[in-house]
This record gives sequence, structure tokens and C-alpha cells, in this order.
Amino acid sequence: EDERAPDACEDGHELAEAGDPEELMQWLIAPVDLRQFMTNIWERRPLYISRNANKEYYDGLLSKANIDELLRSGKMRYSRNVDVTSYKDGVRRTHNTNLDGSGGPDARGDPGVA
Repeated sequence: EDERAPDACEDGHELAEAGDPEELMQWLIAPVDLRQFMTNIWERRPLYISRNANKEYYDGLLSKANIDELLRSGKMRYSRNVDVTSYKDGVRRTHNTNLDGSGGPDARGDPGVA
């Protein structure tokens, strides 16, 4: 639980614009220490941080319009940077299609998916 009040938190937008990836990552996962995260959590288990004291923490950092622009410009591509997936009866189904037609449903050839 991150119990910090909004005025006690750094501005994530300023950190993103400053271009320091470590500082931005630390802000994204605060109050968890970045070194602890990389050593004990990264690619090992999920991390959930409740932000009940500051529900607007991530507001405006990445909007639907931003994602649409990244996809349309080719800077973000399905099956490379992002996947749209669903799970039914424990089976993953991928629903990716890039503007050029690449990607397509189940482009990754997930096992057990028709």
C-alpha cells in the first residue's frame, strides 16, 4: 500500500520528460525500491501497489490517444511491443493486427490456440 498523499509524490510527467529511465521506473513502482524490484520481483512474480491515498497517481501518463498515435506511427507494434489477449478456459488467445495487416489473430502461434 502506498499511503503517500498526492503532495508527497514526485511528478511522473516531469520525470518522463526529463528522460531518466531509472528515475521514472522508480516513480512507477514507488514505494518499492528499484534495486529490490529488479532483484526480487522482475520476471519472477507480479507486483501490485495499491494507491488508495492517491488514485490519480498515473493520470495522464499514457492515454488512449497516445497509444493510438504510437500504433498508427509504427513506433509501437503488436506482437513486438504490445499484445491484446484474452483468456478462456486457461487458453490464451492473441488478437493483434497492425495497420499493415501483420500480426493478426494468434500471430505468435500460441500453443493450443486454433
